[in-house]
Amino acid sequence: MSVLIAGNSSANLTCRADSGQAQSVRWKQDRAAFGTGARRFFSPDMSSMLISPLQKEDNGEFTCMLTNPINTDSASYRMVVNYGPEAARVIGESAVEVETKVVLTCSADSVPPANFTWKFNGTKTDVKTAQYQIEAARYKNSGMYMCEAHNTVTGKTSTHTHTLSVKEEGALDEGLSDGAIAGIVIAVLIALGAAIALLFFCRQKVP
Repeated sequence: MSVLIAGNSSANLTCRADSGQAQSVRWKQDRAAFGTGARRFFSPDMSSMLISPLQKEDNGEFTCMLTNPINTDSASYRMVVNYGPEAARVIGESAVEVETKVVLTCSADSVPPANFTWKFNGTKTDVKTAQYQIEAARYKNSGMYMCEAHNTVTGKTSTHTHTLSVKEEGALDEGLSDGAIAGIVIAVLIALGAAIALLFFCRQKVP
């Protein structure tokens, strides 16, 4: 079977016995039974199935089972439908402090797996992997990082742009939350109250 591409290709699967005659034919995809659907059409005797157009959901193992009063036999075919890349996305920090290590990870659903390239502020870089790493961020590393995922079989491309801001050391430190400040104030007041009570008690004991 030729290369199959989602949205552009169709597939016709035929199941026949080498000898004897089948009285019933059943089909499964990845061990789950199915029947006629919006894109799946069967011949009257169920021996042939047309899928048109193919979609990524058609990836998997198709099995036909032939049955007669004497025995049951089956045969399988693994369908590979090329698709994507779909919805490229980048995961990583949007703001870091200077000297911090940065790892941006790009992903996209694709069969076969997509090839990745990166651009920084519109200029192509030498990075050709799913990860873009900066060992120690500098101010000059602030900008827009565009991941481009490309499928060499489908010819399709999907991109996603991620903005990174490099800030001075300490700029991203989180101060004490309102709850933490309230807790400290209450603790101090309670401790102060205990000290006053103790002092008052001691004074009462002095002759």
